[in-house]
Amino acid sequence: MLASFIIITACSAVYAKTEAVAAGRAVMAFLFIYFGFYDIAFTGLTVSYPIEILPFSLRAQGLAVLNFFIYAALFFNQYVNPVALEALAWKYYFVYIGVLIVSIVCIWFFYPETKGRMLEEVAEIFDGPSAILPVQHEQEGLSYGKDDGKDSDDVRLEDVEKA
Repeated sequence: MLASFIIITACSAVYAKTEAVAAGRAVMAFLFIYFGFYDIAFTGLTVSYPIEILPFSLRAQGLAVLNFFIYAALFFNQYVNPVALEALAWKYYFVYIGVLIVSIVCIWFFYPETKGRMLEEVAEIFDGPSAILPVQHEQEGLSYGKDDGKDSDDVRLEDVEKA
């Protein structure tokens, strides 16, 4: 996304100064490339990642906070971007290049890797060692969805806290 946006900015600058048709076509092509990467990276993950990492007890509050920031960004994009684009033209794209750089740095340093892990393992990453994994259930003799004559509802809170 960052590389595409840098190319969009450079080609927009060239088009603004020279009106070269090739630069304008490159802007259009790289907008499609940028949004292809955007759709892969953010469209589905914007909501699914927070929902998966939040414990069930905080999921509704977390989704409310997420929606607040999504709507704040939509408000900003709807009402601020046109004014800034009219005033600064292609130079305004540097703001979004900065946003992408900050996003990359935050994701690189602060988001834990969850690729290839089960949801229970992801819960352990975010909730710490107190998260109960299926292996711990089996070691403690607790039912974890297996048909051992007991319903999974037979697990008592005291048993879970001991584990």
